[in-house]
Amino acid sequence: FSPAAEDVFGFTREEIIGENVSLLMPEEMAALHDGYLLRHAETGQSNIIGTGREVEGKRKNGEVFPMGLNIGETQIGGQLFYTGSIRDISERKQREQEQARTLESMYAIMEGIDYGVLFMDSNFRALVFNKAFRDLWRISSEFLDTCPTMEEILYYNRYNGIYDVDDNDFDEFVQQRVNDVKSGNIPPTELRRADGKTYIYQNILLQNGGAMLTYFDITERKRAEEELASRT
Repeated sequence: FSPAAEDVFGFTREEIIGENVSLLMPEEMAALHDGYLLRHAETGQSNIIGTGREVEGKRKNGEVFPMGLNIGETQIGGQLFYTGSIRDISERKQREQEQARTLESMYAIMEGIDYGVLFMDSNFRALVFNKAFRDLWRISSEFLDTCPTMEEILYYNRYNGIYDVDDNDFDEFVQQRVNDVKSGNIPPTELRRADGKTYIYQNILLQNGGAMLTYFDITERKRAEEELASRT
């Protein structure tokens, strides 16, 4: 029982030596622990020896905390011994929980805004998207959940009356669109689709190598402008 283990669990070496190691585990895990080791000693089979995993430990004050655990075995003088190396991962888990809460809040905000947003990873696969994006491009959540590439997203609507592109030129159109997005930031640019919808779209390259694309529907505004212009 090393000094580092003393710091993690709050027990001194003198308090632990000779005690069952299950003293350092929550009750539900402690109840299974001896059975795992007995089965391994009798059969040589185990799914916990030699593999790292995340479990829960229990400090002297009763606090249960997450930890990384790796169990090994060795023989000394014909006697089998088990060794356990642990690391306290409480801070990492806390950061992960905070990040998850932040992402949850971000998703909630994104779902409520009225312009389409698509985040793509460094391989230009769909990573995060909102309802407005799905509706704008008539793309199902099931398809986007497969993390399609940008090429696959463009081909999804090849025959849906969205793109005013000849079928013979569509492959070249897709490659040009992908190259434009990958090559750098695209300032707010007007895009008119074959179905009469008009959008302002923008591309921002991210530090992680991915991109954020946004699409704002200005169809009604353009119609009003055109109608006003026709009266003058």
